[in-house]
Amino acid sequence: MKKYLLFLASLFILAACNTATDAEAKDEAVEQTELTVGDFSEKASGLVDQKIRITGLVVHTCKHGGKRMFLSNETSEGRVEVSASEEVGSFNAEMEGSMVTVEGVVKEQRIDNAYLDQWEKEIAEGNADEMKIHEGEEKSAEGEEEEDHHKGDLETVQNYRNQLAETGKEYLSFFSVECHSYSVVPEK
Repeated sequence: MKKYLLFLASLFILAACNTATDAEAKDEAVEQTELTVGDFSEKASGLVDQKIRITGLVVHTCKHGGKRMFLSNETSEGRVEVSASEEVGSFNAEMEGSMVTVEGVVKEQRIDNAYLDQWEKEIAEGNADEMKIHEGEEKSAEGEEEEDHHKGDLETVQNYRNQLAETGKEYLSFFSVECHSYSVVPEK
């Protein structure tokens, strides 16, 4: 009887190990879609929260923190925004001009009227604070630059409002890639 119970316990343990291995194999088998920069904009809406691999030329890396870079290619005018996940950290500015292959997940940002209302409110509050600081003083060049920056933000908000009105949709979608790993493609 003890041998029989020991045998059943061994089978149970083996079965549990095989189940874990099968689950791991299924995770690895999740398909990763290959995209080009040129077809990203037309296919991204159907790939939200899915893994992709995309190769492109780094045309810009954000200088403040390196959290974003933009990919392009020679055959299309499109650009793909790539943001660094926590596991990647940041992108090196020296990558500009290099071909990279990015593995990541497609993300969607939706901009609707509520989002634009909140953005406009934040801009107004920023301007109000700026006005308090400079009240009764002559504005410095820096203050004028800050005012121009807010004016540009307000123009952007208005442009998005116009786009919403033109499309008749409830929101605008902007797609990007959250990068989980990348590699620089060696030059040939």
